[in-house]
Amino acid sequence: MDNSRKEIPDLKEKVLTISDWCDGPIFGLAYYSEELVIYDRVFSDERDSWTDYYRLLHVDKTEIRTILEEWQEWVDSVDNGTGYDFSKKSKIQNIITNKSSQDAKCMRGRFSGEIRRGFIPVSYYVEWLEE
Repeated sequence: MDNSRKEIPDLKEKVLTISDWCDGPIFGLAYYSEELVIYDRVFSDERDSWTDYYRLLHVDKTEIRTILEEWQEWVDSVDNGTGYDFSKKSKIQNIITNKSSQDAKCMRGRFSGEIRRGFIPVSYYVEWLEE
């Protein structure tokens, strides 16, 4: 995955948060059709690896505020070098767990752009592909 690409086509959506990473984003907040959604990467038990597919989950304003407040705690801990408490389950994980997969849209995601230390998006985008 090339994180150094600077040109961003109009068809890509902005990524706000990357709450987990393993060979690419696992889950976080991004736009889909001008709406903020949680993206949640699909794991293949058959292949025992992550796929390029993501469940897109609708979130309400309260959930968005909760996720962004927690995200700001992460950003502050990276910027200040104070460390982050990984012993607790993240709030975004709790929201994902409580969402129904039936309401999710499944799409292939192609991520590109620039991230900084701590997997903090600077100019990071995703192209959602229907296949």
